[in-house]
Amino acid sequence: MMMTAVTCKRAGLCFAGVHDSFWTHACDVDKLNKILREKFVELYSQPILENLLESFEKSFPHLDFPPLPERGDLDLKVVLDSPYFLLELFFGQMAMANIPVNFSSNLIVEMTGLWNRRIHCYEHYGIV
Repeated sequence: MMMTAVTCKRAGLCFAGVHDSFWTHACDVDKLNKILREKFVELYSQPILENLLESFEKSFPHLDFPPLPERGDLDLKVVLDSPYFLLELFFGQMAMANIPVNFSSNLIVEMTGLWNRRIHCYEHYGIV
């Protein structure tokens, strides 16, 4: 969010945000959408989990940490041109963590592993 806020300020956009919700004036929504996508790619192109693990291992040398999951093969740059950025974000996170995603006939997405208890129906929320 900070990367997005700083870039919006430099671009002269009014910006507000809470957690994963971002706001600007209606006339600047297209600019904000572009900035959000660019900052997402910039952020997640970095080895975030690797850096976090390294920091934990240095701070807590007496603890054993599990190995990181293998990185998936998602090309992050696909979100730059995606009209459904948030939906792609969600599925992209699953792909990056190698978590299988299965579609049922009513567009319910069921995730396994850590996401086993989370079932989302995007059709219900009007996203798809």
